[in-house]
Amino acid sequence: MIWAPLALAIMTTMSNPSVLASVTSIVDNQGENTLHQAIERITTDGRELWIATAYFSLDALNLISQNLLKADKVRLIYGGEANARDRNAILTAMRSDSEERLLDDRKTDPLLSGLVYAKQLIEEGRLEARIYRKQNFHAKLYISHRQGEPPVSGIVGSGNFTRSGLTQNVELNLKTQEEQTLKLVEWYESKWAEAEQDDFTEELKIEIERHLNLYSPHAIYLKALLAWGDHVQGRAPLKPLAMLDMLDPHQEHAYRQALRILEREPGVMICDGVGLGKSFVALALMEHWLSQGSRVLLVAPKAILKSSWEGYLARYLGKYSRGFANVHSQPMTWFGFNPDQEPDHDARLAEYAEQADVVIIDESHNFRNSATQRYDNLYRVVAPNNRGRKKIVLLTATPINTKYEDLSNQLQILTHDDGTISGIPRLQINRQARNRDRTARNEGVAIDQETLFSASFEADELLSTALESVAIQRSRHTCRELAEAAGKRLRFPKRRPPQEIRYTLGQGHEELIRETKLRFEELSTYLERYSQEVAKAAEKETEVKRSFGSVPQHGLKFSGYLPNLFRRSTTIANRQAQLEAFLAKMVFVNVIKQLESSTPAFQSIIESLGQGLALRLRHYCGDDPAVIAALARHEPWIKLPANRPDDENLGAEPEDGAADEASGGESDDFICREERRAIKRLQALGFSPETHDIERWKKDILQDLNHLETIHGKCLSAQREPDAKLNEITAQVQRERAKGRKVLIFTQSRKTADYVQDELAKRLDERVALVNSDIGGERRARILHEFSPKYNDLPGGQSSLLDSPEDQINILVSTDVLAEGVNLQEAGCIINYDLHWNPTRLIQRIGRVDRRLRDEDPDHEFDILNVFPPPAINEILGLVDTVEQRKRKISHLLGIDVSYFRATDEEGTLREFNALYEGGESTRESQLIEYVRQVTLNTEEQKLADSIPPGGFGVWENAPEDGYFALFTIKWAKPSGAGDNWKPSDTVSEKDLKRFGPQIGAPRLLFLAKDSVKLPRMDSANILEMLSATERGEPSGMPSDQAELVRALQTLRRTAFQSIHDRTQAVSAELVCWMECRSS
Repeated sequence: MIWAPLALAIMTTMSNPSVLASVTSIVDNQGENTLHQAIERITTDGRELWIATAYFSLDALNLISQNLLKADKVRLIYGGEANARDRNAILTAMRSDSEERLLDDRKTDPLLSGLVYAKQLIEEGRLEARIYRKQNFHAKLYISHRQGEPPVSGIVGSGNFTRSGLTQNVELNLKTQEEQTLKLVEWYESKWAEAEQDDFTEELKIEIERHLNLYSPHAIYLKALLAWGDHVQGRAPLKPLAMLDMLDPHQEHAYRQALRILEREPGVMICDGVGLGKSFVALALMEHWLSQGSRVLLVAPKAILKSSWEGYLARYLGKYSRGFANVHSQPMTWFGFNPDQEPDHDARLAEYAEQADVVIIDESHNFRNSATQRYDNLYRVVAPNNRGRKKIVLLTATPINTKYEDLSNQLQILTHDDGTISGIPRLQINRQARNRDRTARNEGVAIDQETLFSASFEADELLSTALESVAIQRSRHTCRELAEAAGKRLRFPKRRPPQEIRYTLGQGHEELIRETKLRFEELSTYLERYSQEVAKAAEKETEVKRSFGSVPQHGLKFSGYLPNLFRRSTTIANRQAQLEAFLAKMVFVNVIKQLESSTPAFQSIIESLGQGLALRLRHYCGDDPAVIAALARHEPWIKLPANRPDDENLGAEPEDGAADEASGGESDDFICREERRAIKRLQALGFSPETHDIERWKKDILQDLNHLETIHGKCLSAQREPDAKLNEITAQVQRERAKGRKVLIFTQSRKTADYVQDELAKRLDERVALVNSDIGGERRARILHEFSPKYNDLPGGQSSLLDSPEDQINILVSTDVLAEGVNLQEAGCIINYDLHWNPTRLIQRIGRVDRRLRDEDPDHEFDILNVFPPPAINEILGLVDTVEQRKRKISHLLGIDVSYFRATDEEGTLREFNALYEGGESTRESQLIEYVRQVTLNTEEQKLADSIPPGGFGVWENAPEDGYFALFTIKWAKPSGAGDNWKPSDTVSEKDLKRFGPQIGAPRLLFLAKDSVKLPRMDSANILEMLSATERGEPSGMPSDQAELVRALQTLRRTAFQSIHDRTQAVSAELVCWMECRSS
């Protein structure tokens, strides 16, 4: 029916040459011949405009309303094809179309000035609108009633009342003749009457006001906060799981965040501090996947698997871990095998790689060195298989130790070879980590979590972007706040202020310290120089010069650990030099550690060094009379075996030394293993008279043996005196036991642990248990159960044999093998017999006791006692800082500075440890807490924020800074002319779908300082922190110059788009809301 006038007009045109010559009667949106221009012409001096359209969006009114201000009446009737009888569906479609199209208008008209005129017309009763619902309404008609001639004009055709229908689409519309127009007036009047009951003028006004409103600053802040929080964590209902009932609020939030991250990224890194229950988050994730039939591989330190994970899996995921289990576990050390030498292990590894869908790695910082066999083997397991990419979950409280590559190597486990994080390829992440390490070395800056999670770690850097995309990191303080936001309480033992234990050295010990410093001091500087030369050569990609300065003249030369410096060639291959310098430094540091720990431990390590040097000499110079005589003289103190075979399996490689330290490796055990590897290392280098100056090497080693013999003699003399340190500890343990408290004693040295346990057992009338690296499996699990039965089950689900408190262990001495993942909350006192060189290890030790209490447990308090070395030992400890080229710092994850543990802390600031251990609340954490509060409260203000349309605007008159804030969302770019059924896969390449998929939906928060030449800031958390100063109920101010707003929005939009890594035209940054900020 609607096309009858058009057909008549065409017939008239065909029969009338004068009409045929008038091409302006056809309106097709080509060039300037647009429907918009045609309507403007027919409404000049017009009294009324009647519009009939199948589709309508507000952008059309924004376009033409100014031209209608002189009109007496504007009528609009529209319907649609789909759900024609459903009023709500028609209005919803109009709203959706309007939101999308008005965003384009805001690019040049941010305040939508045309809609202001449309609103005026409605308020003055001059614009009415109705919905036609009797049947599908597909008409497009425009009738103008004018004061001049002709009195009525019409246009009929295909153009809808939308901006694209008025200006862009190729349409076919025709201006009607007067007679035809009069018939169309009758037709319009009848349809208008039929739609009388469906007036939607008021709804139209409300929708226009929604776009015109100047939104309150607080509503815009909440809009941004909710968009950011929904991306980070989400608020959708969770799938019912048994484990969810076991989670505290902060753990549930971490679980939600992990699922959100894993929807878009290949893995997640959960970095919450010690004692906050990362394992339970992992258990919930495991149940989530196991319930879907996925197969899970769990990798963890052997001690934690036995003491914690076995019980967790049996108790919470028993139906998945028994029989034909879908969950398997392996200790980290298992991955250290050589595939060529152990084919059975290699076959099992291939099975894991093929069958696992999910890999969970507890204490993942143990895989921070990619140059190890254990890393290579794990890397094979996490590779994608024929079912696609695996989901990877990393658990660590300390993702970084001494360099950014610690982090990038763990992120590489997530990406594997060709994956990305937030669209950033693995190689680019690795490259930036190396660059930052190089800069830190050149500037002498320490690298640790403090810089990793600080605001100075700039948001536009790839490493920061990658970390923020996959990491979940909250302090203890934040977790408490999250619990309170959910109306719950998170309980921990009460930690009393740390106390110092000091002691005075006897004369024999003073002489030992002086002698040790004399023999080691020059060596510390020499090793530092060697490391610097290696670093310089690595940067230049050249070999290392063999001669880089004078060797120590008055003390140890460590020639046994530096064989490459005796090469007959003038340079050393860079990789060989790196390994050699690393090994020598590790030996040096670990030797000095023993001196602080105990004299028996130091004596033992000196003997190990002497024995290792003697074995080298006997292997390469055993027939030399001078060597034979020297070994005979030294034999009484080095106790050289008659014929010592090489161990077949010596455990971790040298590169794993730092990882061993972080995972509880015993410092003296590391040296003992390295000494047993010595001959194999030399053989691997091709060490021989033809390639190396063995004669000079031999002389240096003989001199080192003499130096070590002197030190050894001083050790024996010192031990003839009473052990003042042990005496202080014994007295303190007795005081703690008199209070009924259990005592946990930590030391970094295995020999010290043996010594302390043996001595305390002799001096005290009760059981003193020992845990070291040799005590594992069921034996260790039983000791832990007897020390802390409430939190440690017996292995295999055995029933407890503790009939009374007297059956329990009350004093436990341990090396740092127990410093990770173990629950020892029942201890009333922790004694740090020595201060570990990795400050995060001290935090891990304390975290064994300072862990979440069960709801049914009474309140509990404990003390931390730190044994501080006297000044003489302090001096020699300074040599370690020289060798390591870095300051010792505590992890910013828990907010503790190194001064709270340093032996030189003369100001007593250790007393502030309690407050700092809780961890500062970062801006990101504080905003996440506020997000949780808002989601929980579901306030009216939040509903207002949810109602803000895309591009909604406001003005904050009391802002702390002049500028402009904007929130964008990364979206697929819909091509011009694409239909309503368009999907990204229709036009986006498979490469781009894969590359940008994880970024779609990601928010971009920006702040552009007014009159600034700098690019807008994109530090989301800090921007939200600034916006959080907005006040509830504070109205919007009035906007300033529109031209300035246009320029600012263009800059913000451009920056948001440029933030998309490797962007193409397949993606866009879509405005969500924005705000002008003016300081008072």
